[in-house]
Amino acid sequence: MVARESGIARHDEVAANGSAPAAIASARPAGLNEVLVIAAHELRQPAAVIYGLASTLCHQRATLTDEQLDEVVRRLHRQAERLVALLNETLDLDRIQRAEAPPELCTIELASAVERALTLAQPPPGVQVSVAIPSALHVLGTEPGLERVLVNLLSNAYRYGGSHVRIEGRSGHEGVQLRIQDDGPGVPAHLVQHLFQPFRAQPGGNGLGLAIVLALVESFGGTITYRQADPPGAEFDVTLRPDTGPPLSAGTCDTWAVDEPPTILVVDDEPDIRWLLRVALEAAGYRVVEAPDGQAALEAIRVRRPRLVVSDLMMPVMDGNELIHRIRAMPGCAALPIVALSANPHLARNANLAMAKPCLIGDLTRAVGTLLNGVHP
Repeated sequence: MVARESGIARHDEVAANGSAPAAIASARPAGLNEVLVIAAHELRQPAAVIYGLASTLCHQRATLTDEQLDEVVRRLHRQAERLVALLNETLDLDRIQRAEAPPELCTIELASAVERALTLAQPPPGVQVSVAIPSALHVLGTEPGLERVLVNLLSNAYRYGGSHVRIEGRSGHEGVQLRIQDDGPGVPAHLVQHLFQPFRAQPGGNGLGLAIVLALVESFGGTITYRQADPPGAEFDVTLRPDTGPPLSAGTCDTWAVDEPPTILVVDDEPDIRWLLRVALEAAGYRVVEAPDGQAALEAIRVRRPRLVVSDLMMPVMDGNELIHRIRAMPGCAALPIVALSANPHLARNANLAMAKPCLIGDLTRAVGTLLNGVHP
């Protein structure tokens, strides 16, 4: 369990009834340099394991048994997932904190958001989840952001809690109040004051989950607090801005005539990245066209008429943002779905979706399917 450096600006409070101290998260962002110093140490372990395993494959492949080779591949995959998750969460935290403008908020039905989060973060065997949220509660936020808040809090409750998790929602004087409570031992007293600071997690976490939750909730204009429950348990209270209007529906985009399977244009100056994306997208059932830079991508669009573009941002000849600008100006391409895939996704302009590189392949293929009107091939 974690949060951003300097993320606790107020002193611990002791509840009037004498319960354990509460952690109250404030909005003061941390300098990423401080976080990166700690992150570098966190990155060393998976990077060292990946380097060692890759060296083994390169230099000792002939001496490995089939069982050993399978084990090397499994361990490579596990450590790569760990490394990618840590990199993505570090970049996500920086992107949220350094946003030049607040996110564009929409109306979200809270009960539906919780239901979607429960499909993504299903309780493990032996854990029961009860939900009590009126259907009339609507809040302001972004759907991906609120989903991530809920999934992170639920995952923590499953990992550190007991056999029961309860989710409650109600309308209060300060806004819509969402409470996620478990019946586990709660957060150790020595961690409470650091709960929302990066890389202060209990064993088993990446160390950035609650820091991202804090940053997202505050980007919606809300607050989050932790309190030790009585009887024992962890209790997170999220207060969100209310909205009385109906939930907004997702808009549709005009695009090229439907082809089966859809053609996707992958634009990146790194050949290995293009190869990796081609393999993943073709395995998901798509046709793939490649381009090494923005200028070549424009020609590919004129000739091959893709249904969706996945593009890097920092490229020679023509960078990704200039490419997106020119695509939007092409006849019939104003609504062509574009995914910006970059180590600096916060720099993307006018893309339908910006994702951090490296990303989990499953996340990318799901995003592609969603942008193609939610229909997976």
